[in-house]
Amino acid sequence: MSESSADVQRTDAEIFAEARRALDRNPRVPEGVHVHVGNGVATLTGDVRWPHERQEAEQAVASVAGVTGVVNRIVVWNLVHPEGWEPPPQTDR
Repeated sequence: MSESSADVQRTDAEIFAEARRALDRNPRVPEGVHVHVGNGVATLTGDVRWPHERQEAEQAVASVAGVTGVVNRIVVWNLVHPEGWEPPPQTDR
């Protein structure tokens, strides 16, 4: 009896690689978004300028086969700033 592809459990490394590709392929997700995968759960971190960028990243990763959940820790910075948008200070992640 052969296993169907739905029955094959993917490793976190395989899920990560596809999640990273999904983020990179989406033009509405900025470069500052990072993903980590542990036990099938994808955790998103980073800083974005707009709420829709945060949502796009979550949707892109949630659609990856093998992802069992998404923790979205992406921070939206400076939604309205009278001087314009400035990137947040870099922190160790």
